[in-house]
Amino acid sequence: MSGFRPMGGYFTSSEKGSVIQYIFKGSMLGVKLLRSPDGGEVNVWIDGNEITTLNTWWPFARERYLFVTNGFAPVHILSVLR
Repeated sequence: MSGFRPMGGYFTSSEKGSVIQYIFKGSMLGVKLLRSPDGGEVNVWIDGNEITTLNTWWPFARERYLFVTNGFAPVHILSVLR
């Protein structure tokens, strides 16, 4: 983890180039995130492949659960880049 810090039950960063990584098992990925006026875009990579870009901006603070993707082999490395 580089550039992200824990805050209120979430990880946050305002620095471009920040990265957070997790190793996970499963064929599906979803995320719980906080969208707010301070939000921005993050790129989601799995196993070295860019999967999607998530926009965390919203005009007011709101917790959201988002489906990211499915259909992968059992073990993966997830990278979230700002």
